[in-house]
Amino acid sequence: MLLFSTIEDDYSRDKLEELYYKYHKYVYKIVYNILNDSYLAQDVVQSVFIKLIENIDKIDRIECNKTKAFIVIITRNLSINLYRKRNSHKNMVLENIEDVICDTSQPIDERIISEEILDRISHNR
Repeated sequence: MLLFSTIEDDYSRDKLEELYYKYHKYVYKIVYNILNDSYLAQDVVQSVFIKLIENIDKIDRIECNKTKAFIVIITRNLSINLYRKRNSHKNMVLENIEDVICDTSQPIDERIISEEILDRISHNR
């Protein structure tokens, strides 16, 4: 895994590798339960382990509740941030909603033709 090659000292690299093999499936499960998207879940798993690289010195033991809680907190925070970011794009307020809603008094093909004619007229001026 490319993540391991970013760490220069062997002790930290071995620690990250142990963390990965111990917790990557657990992290994926948490992320997937929040996002319900396997591709995004894989991205967040990688982000979690990047965060762990940045904080590798704070981890003393691999198999302890403190380490597991630390990983869960990082995982939840990254997942929730991505979830909120993804949903904020879906819920953007449309400024000119009347421009978006189709005029139902005119058939769509006539409206398209009318808009094309208006566009040509405006460009020929």
